Order: sequence, then structure tokens, then C-alpha cells
Amino acid sequence: VISELQVQVRKLSKNIARRKEWKKYGAAESDGPGPNSANTYPAEEVFMQFVSGRPEDEVEKQADDLASKMPKNIATCRICRGPHFTTRCPFKDRQDSLDPDQQGAPSSAVAGSNAAASTLNAGAPTIPVVKEAGGKYIPPGLRQAATSGGSPGGPMDKRRDDQPTIRVTNLPEDTTEEDLANLFNPFGKIHRIFLAKDKLTMVSKGFAFITYQRKEDAQKAITGVSGFGYGNLILKVEWARPAND
Repeated sequence: VISELQVQVRKLSKNIARRKEWKKYGAAESDGPGPNSANTYPAEEVFMQFVSGRPEDEVEKQADDLASKMPKNIATCRICRGPHFTTRCPFKDRQDSLDPDQQGAPSSAVAGSNAAASTLNAGAPTIPVVKEAGGKYIPPGLRQAATSGGSPGGPMDKRRDDQPTIRVTNLPEDTTEEDLANLFNPFGKIHRIFLAKDKLTMVSKGFAFITYQRKEDAQKAITGVSGFGYGNLILKVEWARPAND
């Protein structure tokens, strides 16, 4: 019997050649060199298929073609007539910059904006633009108090601060407005109940404001409920601080 053997010489990296000299262990401890099919399992072959021409690609291509055909400047500012959106106008928050004497303002844009403003405001009473010393904008509803030197909130804040309002803390999470009404109604007639809740879960945040019609009733509620055990917590009741504090 004649057997023919073919010798193949392969060049390997030093790390691979060094690993071939390692001593085997476990179920392959008595095996010779090379892998043994009885206890060595090669990895499963994974075939990749590249797909082209998907519907999503066609939609994106059509959108890109449509965007390239559209004019670049499709928006016109209503304030300065510039090629941008009104919300991004550099003169949006600075009414002084629309003055023709302002340096750097385009004359054509200023003329267009002044003409539009005169057309819209014809016959309407003018509202002066009031600014604080630091240049901060003041809303129209607060300008009268700012010019007269009063408080920014005006009579509304004063009336709100004069109301007999108490603040209740350490409330359980499952507290409702009905629970607060049942707890504080015995002390007097309640004008308003505000229970702070989480916007997402609608769970109580642990505090509430209760406004009575009489200050004496609010004082009785503070004396009677403060330190009262409610659920597994001890309530704390005190006068609510004014809004400007």
C-alpha cells in the first residue's frame, strides 16, 4: 500500500504559534494537537444579505429632491421684511432698533416695518413702552404700576396678600380637596382651596393653601389643626407668606 502525503507549510503569527503549544485541559486534556470535533464546536456561519432599493430610501430621496427644488428663502419677516422667520428676527425684542436713526438697521426694512405699524395701529391708542433701569421689558398690565412707582402686581397683589390664607404642609400623597374641606370646614367658611399636585401623576405634593373669608376663622384653623395627626404624618399649619416674599 502506497500512501501519498502532501505537506503544506503555512506562515502564522507568533501569537497563534504560541497558542498551539498550550497544554489542553478538561475534556480535551488527552487529545493530540489540533481541534477535536468531539468536543470542539466551531461557530455558526452567519450570512449577511445587503438589501438596496428599500421603500424608505425612495421616500428620503424624493424628500431630498423636493427640498433641493424649493427656494432657499421662503419666509419673510413681518417686522423687518428680511428673509427669515419672524420669531428669529433680530429686532423682535428691541423696538428701538427699528428707528431709522439707529446705526446698522437697513433703511428699506425700517421703512416697511414703520408703514405696516402705522397701518395696523391707525386709530388705536398708543401704549408707551416702559422699561426698567436695567432695560428689562415690562408687560402692558404692569406698566401703570411701574410708572406710578407702585408694586409690580398693583392692587391685585395687595388684595391677594390681604386675604386670610393659611399654608398646610406634611400632607399625605393621597390627600384630595374634599379631604381638606372636611378637615377645615368646621373652623369657618372657606373661600378657596388649592392643593399642589404633580402634573403627570396628579399626586399631592404634600402642601396646600386654604383661604378663609374671615381672618378669625383662619387663626382658629391654625390653632386647631397645627400638630394634628393626619394619616401617618403630623400636619403643620401656618400663615401663608405674601406673594412678594
